[in-house]
Amino acid sequence: MNPLEIPQEPNVPQNILQRANEGKLCFFLGAGVSRLIGCKGWKEVAANLIEKCSELKCINFRKRESILALNDPKKIITVCYNILCSNDHKDIFFERIEQCLQTNPVLCETQNIYKELSVLPSLLPAVYLTTNIDTNFDSAFKNAVVFDEKDFNPKNIYLDKLYKIHGTIEQRNSIIFTVPQYLQRYRNADFSAFLTQIFTSYLSFS
Repeated sequence: MNPLEIPQEPNVPQNILQRANEGKLCFFLGAGVSRLIGCKGWKEVAANLIEKCSELKCINFRKRESILALNDPKKIITVCYNILCSNDHKDIFFERIEQCLQTNPVLCETQNIYKELSVLPSLLPAVYLTTNIDTNFDSAFKNAVVFDEKDFNPKNIYLDKLYKIHGTIEQRNSIIFTVPQYLQRYRNADFSAFLTQIFTSYLSFS
C-alpha cells in the first residue's frame, strides 16, 4: 500500500463510536500490560516467594519440593503467604511482592504502553478496569483510583475512575492475592453484580 494512502486517523468501527458516545465502553487491563515494562508474572512471583521461604529457613528441601509440586501459582502464593505469616514474616511477603512489581527502566523508556494509554481517560469516556495491583496506570486518574470493595457498586459505575478490582500495593490490606481472598471477593454478591453489569452492558476491550 502506498504510504500516502494511509489515513491520518484510524477507521474506527461504527459500533465502537456509538458505544463511546453512549458512555458504554470498558477497557480492561491485565498483567500482560505491566509485564511489558518488567513487572513479574504469577509464576515468577510464586518462584520468588518459594526462594524467600527457603532463604529464611521457613521450609526444608522436602517442603520446598512439595510446594513446587502444586504447579499452581495462586496456590503456591497462598502457601508461602501462610508460611511467612506464621513465622512472623508478613512484611517480608509484601516486600517481595513489591520487588516483583518493580519496572525495568530500559523497557519503560522503549516500550512503555502506559505512556500511550495514559491519554485515554482524558480523551475517551470509558470504564477502566484492572486486576493489576501495581501503580503504573494510576497517574492517569489523579485521585480517581478505587480499590475498596464498597466502591464496586453495580448501581454507581463511573467513567472517570480506575477500578482496581484486586486492590493496590499501596494499601496492603486491599490486595487480593491468596485463594481464600479470591473466593471471598468473587462470592460477594455486590462485586459479582458489578462485574456482570460491566460485561453485559459495556463493550469491553482488553
